[in-house]
Amino acid sequence: MAVDTLHLTALEEFYLTLLKTGSLPNYQDGCPEIALTKHLLAEARKQWPLRHLTAKALGFFLRAQGCQKFRTPACNGWTFKPLREARQFWEKRHCGNWRWPESGAVEWGSQCSTSSTLSTCSKGISFDDVLGEAAASVLSRSQDRASRQ
Repeated sequence: MAVDTLHLTALEEFYLTLLKTGSLPNYQDGCPEIALTKHLLAEARKQWPLRHLTAKALGFFLRAQGCQKFRTPACNGWTFKPLREARQFWEKRHCGNWRWPESGAVEWGSQCSTSSTLSTCSKGISFDDVLGEAAASVLSRSQDRASRQ
């Protein structure tokens, strides 16, 4: 890496891993830029320093990265900036040129190595039912961006 990663907090290292892989935990094929809070927490807590990470602390951090919170009666989650924008934002905040993997991932989930998908929330409600208009809005924005490029 062109920039020293020793100065990063454990939460920053976790987020950097998401940026490097280009995938979010338990992503849905139709909405790879959305992750539920509980899945982000579970993934982050696998790292020893983050084992006591709270949803509130994660939320403060993700807002600082430009992510947007969404809420439904069944689930809470986050919509991430497009991967390219998120990486550029990271580089500005961390003063340097970062070498991203050669995988060619330019959007969330485009080169994802995980096979897991988000099919239901903890209450058994389908992803489409939970997100409804929010998912449709995000998909519409993604398609608009893609058509402009």
